[in-house]
Amino acid sequence: KSVHGVDGMFGSLDCMHTYWKNCPKAWQGSFSGKEKQPTIVLEAISDHHTWFWHASYGYAGTLNDLNVLNLSPFLDALRSGKFAEIETLVVPYEIGLEEFKWLYILVDGIYPKYSRFVKGMKEPITRKERIMTAWQEGARKDIERAFGILQAKWQWIARPIHLHNLTDISNRVAACLILHNMLVSDRIMDGDVNARYNPSHCLEEVDVPVDQDEQTLALQETIPRGYESRIGIGNMRTDAARLSIDRDIWNNLKDVQEHARLHVAISDVKLSERLNNMDS
Repeated sequence: KSVHGVDGMFGSLDCMHTYWKNCPKAWQGSFSGKEKQPTIVLEAISDHHTWFWHASYGYAGTLNDLNVLNLSPFLDALRSGKFAEIETLVVPYEIGLEEFKWLYILVDGIYPKYSRFVKGMKEPITRKERIMTAWQEGARKDIERAFGILQAKWQWIARPIHLHNLTDISNRVAACLILHNMLVSDRIMDGDVNARYNPSHCLEEVDVPVDQDEQTLALQETIPRGYESRIGIGNMRTDAARLSIDRDIWNNLKDVQEHARLHVAISDVKLSERLNNMDS
């Protein structure tokens, strides 16, 4: 909240393309999309410190962000309830006068209106809509900045990939992501290599102990168990009880009214902040 002014934000979701120069000839049609050359897609969620909470790599460049989401282990975790089990450590929370039980993610306009997704409005009309959209677009630059830093530090990702084996490429990208997160943790946690990454830790508040936020630390410790950088998606349990639970979770995720309630709450908070700043 100290960074973007609104509670409950898990991070920003987006995709990045890496150029596969030595893509096999038989696969080039499947991997050549809008980039007009063979690319492999990396889907990731990053916070304002550029820490990657989720990364999934190995999708064909012909897929857009929505297609990648449908194949993503992150959506699988949302549908299966794995993510809900993790986030119980940090919810519920309040935005203004409204209480929410789910963390939300900032996305761009191509993504669906899921209850967990916060999107900017394509054509904002009212003052409240313009303020909210400007805030969303500004906050979502976290993931763009994270991709830029990742490519600048590990230029193997930014340059044409000469390997042929997709699994080897995925392993190298995973190594770059792990090293990136290690550097972020070292920077945020004052160089303490033994400290876990804590997104609520502020370097300016030197009097605040690093391990104050136990819930956030527990969240960070739990997440890697469900998110391995890999190609494809994991297996889903198909027993009747599990399917019933999955159906309820899926219905909650597709709740358009909850999606609208979240947007209205954030819009009210940002409008109130703007008015208070003008009065002061």
